[in-house]
Amino acid sequence: MPDLICPYSAMLAQKSNFSCPNADEVIRRGGAEYICLQSNSYEICSDVHNKVKAAYLDAEGLEDDLLSLPHSTFVKIQFGCVLGLQSALGRDAVDIDDMGSLITDAIAHYKKIDDFPFGSINETVSAYRLQKRGKRK
Repeated sequence: MPDLICPYSAMLAQKSNFSCPNADEVIRRGGAEYICLQSNSYEICSDVHNKVKAAYLDAEGLEDDLLSLPHSTFVKIQFGCVLGLQSALGRDAVDIDDMGSLITDAIAHYKKIDDFPFGSINETVSAYRLQKRGKRK
């Protein structure tokens, strides 16, 4: 069975603010990745991520192309998706301890992914500013 790589891995790498009990860190040659331990949770999170990504790229007139879009755009989509859903559900917490539950709560609230407030989520994606890397020595 192939690894179920979490679609929100960039967020999980910031261990101080974001976590998910379904995620397990795996060290690879290129660095750490996070795999999902629950196949049904992986499918739900991936579906949400893919719909938000498609809505954002469409709204911005961009193509989902790994060769032409910078990695930072894909990372912004991850953060904007989760933070936008948190805001849409009226939650103000800075830290998100269970991203999987947040996503399933959003689905329960909106009844289906297609009813998510993509306009406000897209605004959150656009407004999100990635942390600058520290200076290399």
